[in-house]
Amino acid sequence: MNFDFTEEQILFQKRLKEACEKIVGPGYMERWPKDEFDYNVLKDLDELGLLGLNAPEEYGGQGYPLSAVESGIIQETLGYYDQSYVTILGGHFNCVEMLVALANEEIKKEWIPKLCSGEKFIGYCFVEPGTGTDLSNIKTAGVQDGDYWVINGAKASVSFCDVDAHIVAVRTNEQRGSRGISLFLIPDDLEGVEHFVYTDFGLKQIGRGDIAYKNVRVPASYMLGSEGQGFKNIMHIFDHGRPGIALQCIGAAQSVMDLSYEYCRQREVFGQKLSKYEAISFGLCDHQTNLDLARLISYKAMWLRDEGRWNAKEAGQAKFFGCEAAFEATWFATRTFGHLGYTSDYPALNKLADIMGYAWGDGSWEVCKMVAIREIAGVDYLPYERRNKDSSYKVMTGFEKK
Repeated sequence: MNFDFTEEQILFQKRLKEACEKIVGPGYMERWPKDEFDYNVLKDLDELGLLGLNAPEEYGGQGYPLSAVESGIIQETLGYYDQSYVTILGGHFNCVEMLVALANEEIKKEWIPKLCSGEKFIGYCFVEPGTGTDLSNIKTAGVQDGDYWVINGAKASVSFCDVDAHIVAVRTNEQRGSRGISLFLIPDDLEGVEHFVYTDFGLKQIGRGDIAYKNVRVPASYMLGSEGQGFKNIMHIFDHGRPGIALQCIGAAQSVMDLSYEYCRQREVFGQKLSKYEAISFGLCDHQTNLDLARLISYKAMWLRDEGRWNAKEAGQAKFFGCEAAFEATWFATRTFGHLGYTSDYPALNKLADIMGYAWGDGSWEVCKMVAIREIAGVDYLPYERRNKDSSYKVMTGFEKK
């Protein structure tokens, strides 16, 4: 059993951290208040050498076989400096991966090179008002009309709301549950697409909001993959995304903890450094321990994915435990700054707000606990009946259960 990164991964992490220190670290507080998708982030990600990293060379990408563990390193490192950057990069990676796997050649040649250059950005629309994480009950519907599909419906909590296109989950037949869902690439400049950007509490640069589709005519060639197979491909993303989200939150929390360590070394109270008081040092120790434990389960979930093994339990555990540990650690560290923690002199509360967004994003903490307990103790612990009792994990995600 080896808990170390490889020498190549350690070097990759070191170089990425050095680059982020120069490119991403400066300007965080100035960027933070803007409630809109920031295309300048794509320029910075390109300068970091991350844009198009997982895209094939024939489509303008770098063709690097990015492992799940390496993606975790990227997410934790970028999260340390700015969670909006890593959220945008994660969306980029996911959409490139889905286009490479599911799109026809025409779409690949049209869109992937523009994604890799930062000229365009694609988001995804899965969640709807009233459905939340229960994606098998989506109502957005598509009706085929010759060489087009006519799509009507609404999507909620769309990260990257006002961008160039979205991968959209649409019900294309009357089958109940997951089997009636298909995926489409829908350009946002088509007639009938409307955007409503939220004023969010944190993670502002991702431009979250609602999208309405009103009689939108989408070419049939823009369906991604086979009809009715969309739910499987969405689930494939989530078991990768949840530990990645945990790692980016852990990275953000670690940055505030590190500021706290330095502050407590310098600040004097009643003739002693703040670091000498056990109320402070023991609290920091408790929260650092939880962050370290969360980091381990998150990388284990990534490692299992690299091994082609079932990681739903670990992915769920990583998301709820890691994000909650990050929130609690950041909140404690914020209080060590005293009244200064409530000012814009420190980024602590900004990062706390960013972390809070993932109490819901990609499945709430409670939903992730439902996923984990299902794997730990069986389906008797679920509050719902599984719709596809005979479907294997491989059918739903493409990975073997081991």
